[in-house]
Amino acid sequence: MTEEISLRDVALAVRMGQKSIARELLHRRLKSHGNCVQSLLMSAALAERVSDAADLLNRALELDPANPLALRALESLRFYGRTGEPGATHETLRESHDDAQRAEPARIARCLICGYAARFDARAQCSVCGCVQRYECLGLVREPGVDEELVEQAVERLKEEAASGSSESVLRNLTLALLNLGRSAEALPHLESLLHRDPMNPDLRRLVEGLGKQPLVLVAGESAASLRTVSSLLSGHGYRVLAARDGCQVFQWLAEGQRPEAFVLECGVPGMNGFDICRELRKTPAFRHAPVIMISRGNLDNLKVRQAGVDEVIATTLLASSLKDVVRNRILRQRASGASFAASAA
Repeated sequence: MTEEISLRDVALAVRMGQKSIARELLHRRLKSHGNCVQSLLMSAALAERVSDAADLLNRALELDPANPLALRALESLRFYGRTGEPGATHETLRESHDDAQRAEPARIARCLICGYAARFDARAQCSVCGCVQRYECLGLVREPGVDEELVEQAVERLKEEAASGSSESVLRNLTLALLNLGRSAEALPHLESLLHRDPMNPDLRRLVEGLGKQPLVLVAGESAASLRTVSSLLSGHGYRVLAARDGCQVFQWLAEGQRPEAFVLECGVPGMNGFDICRELRKTPAFRHAPVIMISRGNLDNLKVRQAGVDEVIATTLLASSLKDVVRNRILRQRASGASFAASAA
């Protein structure tokens, strides 16, 4: 049985100065977790050759096209690759962390989200899971540098604790975890509940009012990785995103009263493909005119697209450059037409 390699093992090896061991651990981890963006970024930071670092960063961007660390590191590599200066990737990937360390000495404590002992900087950002744990330091978009796999596990645990009637602190930690992941649409009801209990809290009020103004988009993806990629692209540009892992969850969100202003669907959504979801939406008066954008890995039959009621198709290769603009234009056009399904539902 193969021993599970965690990113904490890698981080420990780096802190002890054993970079060769850290590289070997990452190499073994990537064999079983090839789609782990964090592992790819750490491998790039430890790469001995510029070409290897560039390959790893490009792989990370294929999985997460909007990843700010990978984008900045790759841009830095393009410059340092010409000048021949080593260590550029490592310095770029570590820059934000080092700035925080210089600003204020780190403190050691147990993270209330991931549960591990960790260092916390001036923003109360956990060195293990990457979550910022102070409302006043959180923006309205996904927090960069978060270990999504680890925090998503924490979210499931915190949801179970919250469902069992746990304390307000559990609800607070769940809300913070969702905000750090960019799952602001799920976080908003919890924020409203916390604000109801503490109506004079200015940070809670700022987040509730700010998120309430963001357009709501429902995304349904073929896999967890693609769902994270699309959700991150949209949440990073000021959208509240509801992420549905299958067709059933799409209609579960709608049955719970969610009213997205647009839908972004991949073709191969589990349980009910994107075309079937779109057909069902068109049968419902409240969503008959809702913009539906389909993501495709290849060419689609135009007749099938029109018959299903899809408004626009985007190739996966154009997601990073086009998705936010397509969604914005479709929502603006829908609002201007006066046929907004949100208004008609009201």
